[in-house]
Amino acid sequence: MAEGLLLVAESMANGDMYAAARFLTGDPVLWLEADGRTALVVTGFDLELASRQSPADEVWAVEELTSAFALYASAKPVRPAFDGKKSRGGTPVGAHQ
Repeated sequence: MAEGLLLVAESMANGDMYAAARFLTGDPVLWLEADGRTALVVTGFDLELASRQSPADEVWAVEELTSAFALYASAKPVRPAFDGKKSRGGTPVGAHQ
């Protein structure tokens, strides 16, 4: 099974976050490790400095991710939405296997 690491903290107040990100900030940031890759998610204000200082493979601004999520969430669903109703056999109506 694949393993990963997720840290959510301010690096000024959390030594584990600073040890991973090597970037000091008073704002909460996300540090992700999986499949031998690392990513750091910071505020847009900190993006340039974090990109220079952190050893992360990727550095993202949280605003970029929330914009991408909003675009994804506004897309029309491919399948009908599950309405929560149950069929007689116990399988939810509209549920896809």
